[in-house]
Amino acid sequence: MRSGTATKRLTRTLIYFLLIMGVAIWMIPFAAAVLTSFRSNDEIMTYGFLSFPKKLQFTSFIAAWNRGNLKQYLPNSFIITIPSLVMTLYLSSLSAFALSKYRFKGRNILLGVFVGGMMLPFQILLLPVFKLSEALGIYDSYWGLIGIHTAFQLGFCTFVLRNYMVTILIRCLKQHGLTDATTLPYIRRSSCRWSSLRWRLSRLWSSPGYSMTISGH
Repeated sequence: MRSGTATKRLTRTLIYFLLIMGVAIWMIPFAAAVLTSFRSNDEIMTYGFLSFPKKLQFTSFIAAWNRGNLKQYLPNSFIITIPSLVMTLYLSSLSAFALSKYRFKGRNILLGVFVGGMMLPFQILLLPVFKLSEALGIYDSYWGLIGIHTAFQLGFCTFVLRNYMVTILIRCLKQHGLTDATTLPYIRRSSCRWSSLRWRLSRLWSSPGYSMTISGH
């Protein structure tokens, strides 16, 4: 018994050590970027990238703010990201719950449509999206970007939330004896709707193709 406990303890310690080392290695580029941001070009060339700053300087932040026109682009990012995030999570949670709980004809086909939409690279959709936004009169508008982002992320979010609900949420509902009338408030209080939040934010902030296609900038 003692040898088995010692082995488990050693294994757990080794796993934690490897995980900590992995995190530290992954954080090296981030730490280097932070250190570099507070230094001048002359200091970087003299002492290297990984040395600590001799004197804190904020000129790089000011230059990035001005050259990148962040005064305009940063608020635009929040205006587009927050509504599309809320709409995507709300609509995908409703469709995912229907696909996970209710049995109806064509359910698997509908799920396949959601999954198939995830496999389409957005590059081949840029021209159709441009034509559609022009036809609907939403080109170069906030609502055009919000609508396109919401529509194109519904497939993945529905897929993720549906799998979550099938494996965990439905069992929780049955254990608590919740009926259909009390299901939606339970979903609102649960954490399932935020399971794809990180992925949604990263996709919204790192997909300039749609923004350039819809806004023309």
